Amino acid sequence: MSNKAFVGLVSLVFGVVLLIIGLFTFTERVPEGQVSVVYSPSGGATEVLNPGWHLIGLFEKTQEYPTRIAIVKTDVSVTTTDGKKNYNACSI
Repeated sequence: MSNKAFVGLVSLVFGVVLLIIGLFTFTERVPEGQVSVVYSPSGGATEVLNPGWHLIGLFEKTQEYPTRIAIVKTDVSVTTTDGKKNYNACSI
């Protein structure tokens, strides 16, 4: 193996390793049911990312927010005008 071929092979391996590290560093996964807001270092939101895989900048940070509707069932007890408790008067 010649010296030129060896240098080329080492350069190729180094480039592939840098590419893999860069993809892990600059890739953001947004789960289903959430959105992610991208903030720049200079301040302020720059964009909103929908669910999926996205590339972001080196110094940009993200914050995830839920978009699903949450249904909460709670029993409420109220007191009637004559002072008696009425349980399960309504369900929210």
